[in-house]
Amino acid sequence: MTDTTLERLADTLWVSAAPLAMLGVQVGTRMTLVRLSDRSLWLHSPVAISATLKTQVDALGPVSWIVAPNRFHHLYAGEAATAWPDAKLVGEPGLANKRKDLRFDALLDETGSSPWAPDIESQFVGGTLLHETIFFHAASRTLITSDIAENCLTGEDLLTRIYARLGGVSDRFAVPLLLRLCYRDKARGAQDIRRVLEWDFDRIILAHGKVLESGGKAALLESYRWLLGKAA
Repeated sequence: MTDTTLERLADTLWVSAAPLAMLGVQVGTRMTLVRLSDRSLWLHSPVAISATLKTQVDALGPVSWIVAPNRFHHLYAGEAATAWPDAKLVGEPGLANKRKDLRFDALLDETGSSPWAPDIESQFVGGTLLHETIFFHAASRTLITSDIAENCLTGEDLLTRIYARLGGVSDRFAVPLLLRLCYRDKARGAQDIRRVLEWDFDRIILAHGKVLESGGKAALLESYRWLLGKAA
């Protein structure tokens, strides 16, 4: 197991990046950790939980929530639930059937209701095969995402470079071709992305590629013009 560690981005915000290969492409992945007002921790899209990582997380406070935000970011949800058995596991509704080995304490819904408010707000993005919920941490002006976009995805191996170039995510923040093809109801998707853009965020945390530390709103708007239209 890779000995992943936490990186602090803001007073109550941390991330942990880890390697991950999908069909031979080195896409990497990233977990986000937020300390809530009650001092407990909210864990988004867990990575493999090494002993070092668990020790670092435990030093920050008790984990109260573990979130699997879409139909694809659930690989280490069970591992996280085992590491923190008192935490509530929350997942995208389709995961209840996909991961029958997991016991979900709650499911994300499309209403935006959240037990983490006002610390963290949420917005479901419909019209796609991803069924992802996007989160907004107002205290740090940070958008917390998984597969809404990718940022500067590069690698030393040839297959990853080919994927990045063909997908349009080589050395840039963008929505790769593969994710664009996931949008089956473009009107619904555009409606929900516009709602995300109403939040006052600057930083964007993604699962794949680099964290975008600033200029996030402009970057997200530009990367979704294909869906929103040029007048957006």
